[in-house]
Amino acid sequence: MKKFLLRTLAFIVLVTIIMVAFDLYLSNKLRQRQVGNYACWNDIFHGRINADIIIMGSSRAWVHYDPAILDSILHTNSYNLGMNGSSFNRQYTRYLLYRKYNPRPRIIIQNIDITTLGFTSGYAQYQYFPYFNDADVRHTIIPYEQFTLADRTLPFFRYANYGIRNLFFNKSISVKGYCGQDKSWDVDPIERGNWTDYAADSRTMVMFEEFLAQATAEDIQVIFVHAPIYSELIKYQNGLDEMWNTYRQLAAKYHIPILNYQNDPICSDTNYFYNRTHLNRKGAELFSRQLANDLKKRNLVDTSANIQSTH
Repeated sequence: MKKFLLRTLAFIVLVTIIMVAFDLYLSNKLRQRQVGNYACWNDIFHGRINADIIIMGSSRAWVHYDPAILDSILHTNSYNLGMNGSSFNRQYTRYLLYRKYNPRPRIIIQNIDITTLGFTSGYAQYQYFPYFNDADVRHTIIPYEQFTLADRTLPFFRYANYGIRNLFFNKSISVKGYCGQDKSWDVDPIERGNWTDYAADSRTMVMFEEFLAQATAEDIQVIFVHAPIYSELIKYQNGLDEMWNTYRQLAAKYHIPILNYQNDPICSDTNYFYNRTHLNRKGAELFSRQLANDLKKRNLVDTSANIQSTH
């Protein structure tokens, strides 16, 4: 019996060592990857973002704001932290990790819309896998992402459970966080009853105010921008008045300018969209030029200022 127990223990130890080795190897491999969802995270963790301007938001930031165009017109250095499938609660955790490893920006362009102040978890969880051993990730992200106990505690289990091959499937190329979409309108119908309701999650609201208060204290200028959406979608969004009241109250409290492109002429032309909420590359480039020029006209970007080098 004793020999059996010793052999069982030895087997468990051996398997654990192998699993830890696989976990470390795969995590290190993904932390070097510069495509897909890992590109931005790796820029963050390696401290490669030294930007005057950062853009925050969901996929509507990720695919709408082209830093190269902003930089060419405003003579700045910008980076897009847009996070696919994410309300502000996720955007904020990314921002906190960005601030830990990179210098603070002078300006934050925060994309706002009907879903910003909701609460998102569980989407594309694999993007966090390589960073499980980071204390801040374990504290700020993992508790809210619906990971199982086995995912959180067993080495390599999360990779095996998700499927290693799937981790390398996304090969989309981003430039300074921006991922332009070379797609055309997909005849995305807007059916009656397909409504989007505005709802501000109490947890997200606490994070949002914390974020705005911190930016104000650090003399970081936040700018609210509502990027274009397809015009026909507006009539299927409930609670827009309440949404705008919330954003205007916050803007007044923290001295934040608002640029609203919700009713811009671009919104009625499907040549610039690939679905009802997202611009294609052609539309994103047009919008980015318009935004940069509007920021310039309103003197919202001081191109003579030097980037801060403190965290």
